[in-house]
Amino acid sequence: MTDPQQDLLATAEAEIRDLRRTVISLREVLERTELEGHTAVQRATAQAGAELAQLRTTIGVLRDELEHVGLERERILQQERLTASQEGQQLRDTVAALREALEQARNDAAEAVRQAVSASQGEINQLRSTVAALRATLEAERFHREAAELEAERIYAEERQQLHETIHRLRETLERGRGETG
Repeated sequence: MTDPQQDLLATAEAEIRDLRRTVISLREVLERTELEGHTAVQRATAQAGAELAQLRTTIGVLRDELEHVGLERERILQQERLTASQEGQQLRDTVAALREALEQARNDAAEAVRQAVSASQGEINQLRSTVAALRATLEAERFHREAAELEAERIYAEERQQLHETIHRLRETLERGRGETG
């Protein structure tokens, strides 16, 4: 072979080595990016699970408190009725006063129940908002990861095509070189 052909062949081989190194480097970057995306998704899922567990616990505690208030109110009502029936006729004025107090207690208990339900509804709405935000974040992460994968595939395909074209040109050059020397 002549020196220009050897130089051309050496240059082509160097380009091929460089392209191989580039492909290997891009593959490593892609694998790192996939691992980081997977790790971020796992971390977000774990955090969401912990928040859900905490909110469920809070809802359970509020539900228990609400039941306790209802039972306590019922106990007080039964006690007041028993007291009123035992005192009977001689305590009519007292019974009227107790009825007013009982009605106020009912109103207060109903208001407390409404407030507890309202607070629970606020927490439920906040939980829904948190879940929606987490879903949006997960979808955005998935979109970015998929976009990065598609971009890496596109770059790999372009580099592969360029490598094929370079190889084709080198073959043509080699064949022309052989035809001229032969």
